[in-house]
Amino acid sequence: MKYKIRKFNTGYVLSLGVIAWLLLVAGCGNSGGSGAKNAAIDGKNWPVCTDLKEKTVYDEFFAKEEFGERLLLAGKVSSALEDLEKSRKAFQDEGDLKEIFPMLLFYQVRESLHLVMKPKVRHKTEHLQILLNTYDAYANNRRAFDAKEPDTVDKQWRTYFDAAAKAYDDGDWSPEEGVDVLLEGVNAHVFYDLPRAVRDAVKENDAPKDELFADFTALDAIYPIAEERLKKDVLMFFEDDSEVEAVQKLYGNGAEYVRFSRGKAWEMGTGSGPLGIVEEQPHLDHDADSRKYFPEELLKRGICRN
Repeated sequence: MKYKIRKFNTGYVLSLGVIAWLLLVAGCGNSGGSGAKNAAIDGKNWPVCTDLKEKTVYDEFFAKEEFGERLLLAGKVSSALEDLEKSRKAFQDEGDLKEIFPMLLFYQVRESLHLVMKPKVRHKTEHLQILLNTYDAYANNRRAFDAKEPDTVDKQWRTYFDAAAKAYDDGDWSPEEGVDVLLEGVNAHVFYDLPRAVRDAVKENDAPKDELFADFTALDAIYPIAEERLKKDVLMFFEDDSEVEAVQKLYGNGAEYVRFSRGKAWEMGTGSGPLGIVEEQPHLDHDADSRKYFPEELLKRGICRN
């Protein structure tokens, strides 16, 4: 049985990230680089964290030696989130099922970015690169799909887009159909894109693999959060008790599946065997000056080097 989708207008919502960015521009006076999308960042002219009265849990992220590289990568991840936010809004407005996975990815990447910037994750550069790699893999396929170039879309993502098109019928789909489409996207992500993303980010890295893996598993903490955010968005479209119960049941157990699958992805990515995909890791251009999705506490205080 299918459930009729209720449409919502979310255009009135003003992003807190935008407000935080305006505060940073007004109070900090430094945009973070030359303005070029991928320009190197020189940390010499940035304030030192120890000279500022206000401290944040994120100050350690900007170590003096790695300030430029980390800020550059974090800016790129924030830029990727700006793109994923468009999919989130498209889903909220129309219930378009091809947007359900990138909406989940938005929540995952945003929460992961904030956690990577905290002291719990030691090897921050590598895990920022993994985040960026997984976004680039999805976005590269999405752009090919939107450009109506199906032959250049990886087969696992063709399966996802085909499933979304089949299930989405003018705003009429069931919780079961929605979760089936979502699962196609999750599988494409964790079994194909993620192992390759890991291998690309750590293949020439001298850091102890057990430390890298500990950081990787520390990020598992964000998946229940992302799942709850996704579930709230899906629940917007269903009213009856039976519909709500179906959503609560179907969309409430995915975090454990993702955590288990991520462990397998790490094994594949750090191993020497073949991956499930032969295409090389894509690296897209990003606006490294983006700060929109940096933690609000950090943006209000201003960025500094440690």
